[in-house]
Amino acid sequence: MNVQEHAIPGLGLLTALATADGALHPEEQAVLIDFLRALRAELSLEDDSEEDQGLVQEFADWLATAKSIQDNATQLYASSQAREIFPKFFAAMAVADGVPNERERIMIGRIQAALRSIGKANHKS
Repeated sequence: MNVQEHAIPGLGLLTALATADGALHPEEQAVLIDFLRALRAELSLEDDSEEDQGLVQEFADWLATAKSIQDNATQLYASSQAREIFPKFFAAMAVADGVPNERERIMIGRIQAALRSIGKANHKS
């Protein structure tokens, strides 16, 4: 089992929030690393801090779009382990570098709307 296939959607959404106000701060990087460690535990995979650092670095300059947010929300919903732990890290990311500013609050709303739309679509099936 590969942690990347489960982690990338959550990392994408968390990074979208983290970078809504500019560059990725060390406190935000720590939340991403904690998310990966928790996901590895959920998947019963051994820690791999080198791979985790590499994944975080891949997302450091990533810029979210409306489509990428929707796509990541859809993919996150498909991974029950990542979906279960995501809310805790989403909340932690929202305040990682202090009280959310206007751009961060807008991104929180966008991500929540994307997740709600996926949840509603999957409950109708």
